[in-house]
Amino acid sequence: MKLLFGPAGIPHSANSTEDAIKTVKELGLGAMELEFVRGVHTKPENAIKLGKVQQEYGIELTAHGPYYINLNSLEPSKIENSIQHILKTARIAGLSNARSITFHAAYYMKMEPERVYQQVKTQLQKILDVLKQEN
Repeated sequence: MKLLFGPAGIPHSANSTEDAIKTVKELGLGAMELEFVRGVHTKPENAIKLGKVQQEYGIELTAHGPYYINLNSLEPSKIENSIQHILKTARIAGLSNARSITFHAAYYMKMEPERVYQQVKTQLQKILDVLKQEN
């Protein structure tokens, strides 16, 4: 198995995400994480351009979803918003040719771990069902 190393986010010496991929390559690294921790603000057309740069330079991309996701919220609207944030992260990551996404799924909210696990599992299945339908 080949290990790849790279920065979380854009290196300070880069001027844009596209430039960051070139910079990562020049630094001799093999990966970069797209940071969507404060929200996914990349437009689909820009993600497609980014995917082309990713292919050109062969840098593996991953994406990190927003920090404020909580699939175990006591408020149904927050769960639905969290689902939408994860879906948006996955969609933009896919257009960018990112190989995976990561996110902090939930807070325990003083609940038993098994209950939280089941809640998160249920919500993740919904997300996977949507993404499978979208291919």
